[in-house]
Amino acid sequence: MWLNIWDLKMFIGLPSHFIAKYVGPYEILHKSHPNMYTLKLPTNFLAHPTFHVLKLKLFMRDEQRLVWKQKM
Repeated sequence: MWLNIWDLKMFIGLPSHFIAKYVGPYEILHKSHPNMYTLKLPTNFLAHPTFHVLKLKLFMRDEQRLVWKQKM
């Protein structure tokens, strides 16, 4: 999954146009609630690893995109 870090307070002092909106992709460890997922984050990431689905974006490999487009 891609993680939306736009509103996380991780980059204090940097202008917003220097900060990427999404980072990742990260592996899903488990679904802790119907709308919450726990991600496998790097050790230097200073946020809690559980996020709401609104903060996540599905990661698709190029092969998956090609198969999906061919089905349409």
